[in-house]
Amino acid sequence: MKLPLSIIILKIAILPLLTALGGCAFNERLTVLSPVGPNGRASAGDNAPGHLIVYNASHEVFNRDGDMAYPHDDYKIYNDRRACIRRVRNRSGYEGEIPLRVDLPAGRYTVIAQSETQGAVAAPVIIESSLTTMVNLEQPPRIIIRSSLASK
Repeated sequence: MKLPLSIIILKIAILPLLTALGGCAFNERLTVLSPVGPNGRASAGDNAPGHLIVYNASHEVFNRDGDMAYPHDDYKIYNDRRACIRRVRNRSGYEGEIPLRVDLPAGRYTVIAQSETQGAVAAPVIIESSLTTMVNLEQPPRIIIRSSLASK
């Protein structure tokens, strides 16, 4: 099947635009926060994943009963090579108002999210095995909880 030249040119012109708008591309001006997470303690060879919970901006939606609910906005996680590794639909619970817990290998990441008070932010996070790192973009973002307590 032979495509007309105009269709081929249109596809070539639109493909980079669609790639930039979708997936993990992010071109907004960001506020960069201080790193959040443990102070570099060794994980003692533990290969268990660490966990990340992000309290970011929320938006109003009507729930099944017609009442207002406030689920958190989506956010993106980048690895230390600046590659987007995950787009997180940050909702759990009946109304979707509880942020989702994400399991990640131990390491350093950057979360790109919307804060209700600071706009778009880049929050460097440290994930350690068997620990939960919580990022709260409305309050001081430095809370560490042992996973055994956070899973209850």
